[in-house]
Amino acid sequence: YIFHCEDDWEFRDAGTCLQDALDILSFDSTLIQVAFTYPRTDASRKVTPKGTGYWGRESWGRPDLMPLTFNPCLFRLAALRAIGDIGPEKYVEYNYGRRADAAGWRTAYLERRIAFHLGDRSAFLINHAYR
Repeated sequence: YIFHCEDDWEFRDAGTCLQDALDILSFDSTLIQVAFTYPRTDASRKVTPKGTGYWGRESWGRPDLMPLTFNPCLFRLAALRAIGDIGPEKYVEYNYGRRADAAGWRTAYLERRIAFHLGDRSAFLINHAYR
């Protein structure tokens, strides 16, 4: 597993977030990651046998939805290796996420949001276009 986090995030009431993420990844072998931001309440709520709640989707289905996030998360290393290098694409997060989705990998979100961006707004618009 790889814990991914950039330096402009803070964690609030993190508690057992890494143990929870490991429980979720152990329970669902189709997940590439468990994200610690913005719980997707438009997705299906699921619960592991140990009682860890999370939000997940079977498929993203819409081209405007990001099937993967580089926000704080715990990645499954085997999934990253299976997808391969990020590559030279312009819209890195979006395109890598599309490759993950096409390969059948899914993203889960912890039931509670624990990671918060330090800035009041992002330096980027969607798909890494600078503001």
